[in-house]
Amino acid sequence: MRIIDYSPVERTLTIHPQDTIHIKGHIRLNLASKGCAGSWKNGEYKPCDSSAAPFCERCKEVWPCAICTGHCTKPLHACNEPHSIYLALFAPGIVKVGVTRKWRLKERLQEQGADIGVEIAQAEDGRVARLIEHELGKRFVERVRFGTKLAGITITADESALSNALSELTQEGRLVDEEEIGDVMRFEYFDRKFLVQPQLIQPGVNMTIEGDVVGVKGRMLVLERFDTLYVVNLHQLLGYDITEEGNGEKGKNQLQTSMSAFMK
Repeated sequence: MRIIDYSPVERTLTIHPQDTIHIKGHIRLNLASKGCAGSWKNGEYKPCDSSAAPFCERCKEVWPCAICTGHCTKPLHACNEPHSIYLALFAPGIVKVGVTRKWRLKERLQEQGADIGVEIAQAEDGRVARLIEHELGKRFVERVRFGTKLAGITITADESALSNALSELTQEGRLVDEEEIGDVMRFEYFDRKFLVQPQLIQPGVNMTIEGDVVGVKGRMLVLERFDTLYVVNLHQLLGYDITEEGNGEKGKNQLQTSMSAFMK
């Protein structure tokens, strides 16, 4: 069984062939070999036997929107849908500009693990939206790396950074009309504030990842085991085969541990 996809919003891992692991409660992932996670064509999954991970050259998807600045021929059907241009706030006070199809706005913010988000403009299609995003990208970041998001997991986002950004944009009134700004959306991904940074787990072959799910924030899956917090990058699980330990035998996989585990 191979991990081929994940959803931070639905808290699921998609497993081939045709299975789903719900990321809740207590989970145990026994990681075995690793290979290509395959590809999706017209909504249909195509498995791949390549040992390249997480994607081989044949299955590596080139998403045209990732590099689009609005100077395109609208190659995707989704390009013709109404789009939202948004600002997302990440702790401690990083303001990111982004674009998504209008109906996916809330979901897209949650996928990224944004602390706060707000729609600042709408566009008739993706090309116009990307033009606006590209212009706003001169003053706001367009990407926030996993490490940066992880570093802010113990910090409360400074909402004044977003408020100041909105004030500047509406005062200029060139790209953003104050009347188009939507409701501010705030997101909570965990039921507690973290006082210490979770320990980052780097998945590997013959490793077992186990613990009680504390929450999922974007790609960050936070687990607790023996009073120690761990975090896993969900994207790094792609391509791993997972196995069941049967017949009551003790598995040979290496299990993540902390000093407190030896005190139990």
